[in-house]
Amino acid sequence: MGSHCGCMKFLSVAGNQFVGSIPKTFSKLESLVSLNLSRNRLQGSIPSYFGRMEYLKYLSLFSNNFTGAIPQELAQRKSLEVLELSSNSLSGKIPPDLTKLEHLNILRLDHNNLTGQIPSGFSTTTSLSVFDVSFNNLSGSVPLNPTLIKCENVQGNPNLQPCHTDPLSSEWERHGNVSQQGAYSPTGSIHRNSNVFNPIEIASIISASVILSVLIALVLLLVCMRKFACNSVADPGSVRKEVVICNNIGVQLTYENVVRATAGFNVQNCIGSGGFGATYKAEIIPGVVVAVKRLSVGRFQGVQQFTAEIRTLGRVQHPNLVTLIGYHVSEAEMFLIYNYLPGGNLEKFIQDRPRRTVEWSMLHKIAVDVARALAYLHDECVPRVLHRDIKPSNILLDINLNAYLSDFGLARLLGTSETHATY
Repeated sequence: MGSHCGCMKFLSVAGNQFVGSIPKTFSKLESLVSLNLSRNRLQGSIPSYFGRMEYLKYLSLFSNNFTGAIPQELAQRKSLEVLELSSNSLSGKIPPDLTKLEHLNILRLDHNNLTGQIPSGFSTTTSLSVFDVSFNNLSGSVPLNPTLIKCENVQGNPNLQPCHTDPLSSEWERHGNVSQQGAYSPTGSIHRNSNVFNPIEIASIISASVILSVLIALVLLLVCMRKFACNSVADPGSVRKEVVICNNIGVQLTYENVVRATAGFNVQNCIGSGGFGATYKAEIIPGVVVAVKRLSVGRFQGVQQFTAEIRTLGRVQHPNLVTLIGYHVSEAEMFLIYNYLPGGNLEKFIQDRPRRTVEWSMLHKIAVDVARALAYLHDECVPRVLHRDIKPSNILLDINLNAYLSDFGLARLLGTSETHATY
């Protein structure tokens, strides 16, 4: 297989009943970006040559019978974003160099027989969003990284030190015990004299302090609100107008040149319109054309949450999905930049079909392309994405009638009020 498929980028045979070890011919799949062999009955050790696949970003081997250690070579694969080795029989230590993978976003090592300590480098890593080493035989302490390491992600390791201690609670108990000991010991008894305030004086002092604190807080709040209102009125254009790049196309994309290329989102450049907004053709420089989808402002809750979701979609790549090149999100404007497909959409293709001759094999290929895109989004993508707005106008074609699914994930991000199907 490998000798004939050296250019293959995506391979998934998940959920079958394959047995035996991974064939050596897989070492020739040097162009792989995504490999999914999960939920089979494969066995033997994980091949070290996976670490030499230059473009590998996604490796999923969970729910098999792999044994032996995690190959050190995997820690050298700088491009790796997802590594899923859960539910095997792996042993040995967690390679410390995994903490140095700057792009690693998901690491699942749970339900194995791993031993040793959790590498301390995980206490400072910032790229990981999912980390799970539960149900192993790990020992030692848990690295202090409360935003990454949760108790449920390290449970099932009987030799591991407790994952959570509450320093504030411990400090309170320590001081509380001292106070109680002082209160009830002979040397800690209270000796009243003429300098001690009586209860009425103490209550008056406390009340005055509380009232003064509340007044100060109200004054500060009023000043801050006035300052914010003045800034908003005086400088409405202070919001940064930047374009975040997800996939480089070799041309600089800025807010200004994207809007200029659409002629200020002129209707003459509009090539499509849907429930989430209109799409415009934009020629950034001669010969470099992109599609800009201007989204309806107000269809989402929270710029920061929307930005985080869009970044996730920017990492989703498949031969039958449109490529998210970049995006701009602010309170006043937001748009997504995709690769431009000159063949139009499937809706127009269906309308024009009576006037053109198309073989059934080509129609079958379009259907298969869409099915492959949906299978990837629903089963292989991490995290999984439900499209929820499948319709002919969201299926784009190139000049060779290859099909590409667009607007994936937008129904989930922007709400479902205008979608045709909601799950």
